[in-house]
Amino acid sequence: MHKRGMKHVEAVLSFVFFIGFAISAIYFLNPYSLSKPYDNSIERIYSQIAENSTVKIEKYAVFISEDANMGGGEGAGTPNLVVVSLGRPIESNSVIRAIDLSGSDVKASISDESKGEIVLNYNRPKKEILQVYISEDLEPNEFQGSQRVFPQPGKERNYQIASYYYYNAVSSKRIGALKKEYDSYYSSMKEYFAVPKDKEFSFAFGNIKAEKKVQEGRDIFAKRERVEALTLESGINDAISFNELGVKIW
Repeated sequence: MHKRGMKHVEAVLSFVFFIGFAISAIYFLNPYSLSKPYDNSIERIYSQIAENSTVKIEKYAVFISEDANMGGGEGAGTPNLVVVSLGRPIESNSVIRAIDLSGSDVKASISDESKGEIVLNYNRPKKEILQVYISEDLEPNEFQGSQRVFPQPGKERNYQIASYYYYNAVSSKRIGALKKEYDSYYSSMKEYFAVPKDKEFSFAFGNIKAEKKVQEGRDIFAKRERVEALTLESGINDAISFNELGVKIW
């Protein structure tokens, strides 16, 4: 009798667990869930804004030796110019920016995109590692007269590429351009991002906010993520920081 009672309890518990699992599966996987269309919209709009504001950044760590690679236009022997071959072509419309480890700017210029050559205006008689950034949205700090520079014979490799990597970051410059479009051509931007006709949207990135007043009684759906951000200010020890990109629909 006791064994039959235990089997009955086990059967009931198994049934309860099965029903609980089935309800959970229906709740999370039901394609007709009321919240699903809104979730899809916010994810898609967020992805589009992130995609339209993201830029590729290449970062090199360049070790400069004490007898750095001096050169000059057509062998003229211009002092303080260090010719560096990055080992890969530079994309067109790119801008270069170089800083030392203390965050001070080092004037630099791209001398040959196809060969991946840059010139650093380096006038310090010591070994040092410079951080070199190449991207479309950087604020340039180029020196004037950045003509094609040739190294002095025997000093072609008095530097070393210590490391290289690239990544994508949200550019405040591009977010600012999107905000101008939002303020001036909201309906066109809403159509471009395929925002549902009965919905409104806004976005923000740090201090840059593209917003509209939310009507009372409207449900607000939001997505916010902390992302890598391209910093445009000078006098910093890295061109990358972190900021929050947020999107709302209602």
